[in-house]
Amino acid sequence: MLHTSNFFDVSFSLSNLGVIVGACVTLIVSLASYNATKTQRDIAANQYKLDLYVKRREVFDELIKWYSQSKSDEFKIENVFYLKKVLSDVSMFFTIDLEVINIEINRIIEYNHSISIKLVFDKSNKPEIIKEIREIQEEMIVLWCEILGDMEMYFDDIKKSLKVPQNPY
Repeated sequence: MLHTSNFFDVSFSLSNLGVIVGACVTLIVSLASYNATKTQRDIAANQYKLDLYVKRREVFDELIKWYSQSKSDEFKIENVFYLKKVLSDVSMFFTIDLEVINIEINRIIEYNHSISIKLVFDKSNKPEIIKEIREIQEEMIVLWCEILGDMEMYFDDIKKSLKVPQNPY
């Protein structure tokens, strides 16, 4: 009887050993899957950060290009429209309050619109119209100079927020 009892103990121990080994294999496979998934997640997160940096850098470079061109050229309404487009990208990728500059841009666009209306529809008194147009143009240039001055302040804020991601891969 001693021999039979010993057989059942060994059999019971072997069956438990199989369950334990199966659980260990499952645990090892799960840990390997977790590590692979975590690595993929980290790579995707770093790729996202890098892509965002690249896009932000493109917007910043576009802003620098606009600024250097606008600083060297005389005032052109095309530069105002181009700045408005660039600033829409800036507001999308940077957390900077551009409300003041947008108000100034919209005022310049309104002034330009009023000049266009005067040139097309007001033909009754030419010297007065020319004087009004010149006054409006002077106001536009003053606003433009204010925008250029404001943009110098914004460049520092934008440049500070433009950082290379810490863990690109």
